[in-house]
Amino acid sequence: MCAQLLALSQLAAIGIWAFSLVLIGIIPSWEVAMFFSASSYTTLGYFPATMPEGWHMIPAFIAFSGLFSFAWAASSTMAMIGILNTALDAKSHPPK
Repeated sequence: MCAQLLALSQLAAIGIWAFSLVLIGIIPSWEVAMFFSASSYTTLGYFPATMPEGWHMIPAFIAFSGLFSFAWAASSTMAMIGILNTALDAKSHPPK
């Protein structure tokens, strides 16, 4: 369940980027904005459409947010696993 929630939160972030791009008018189509956001989310992926003048750094900002988001999700998952292991060890070896 934790992994599914983390994946859904990453998809929501891609959707927020796409919504922002459409709202500002950088990319007029919702489908193209989703594709652009998803391809730029963790890397500066290949995207054939050109950005309007003055907006060429947007893919880099999307990529940085995606990389930090994945790093945060991974560190949170590792922390939760450590806490769960400690709790399971305490439960299976009660103090005497």
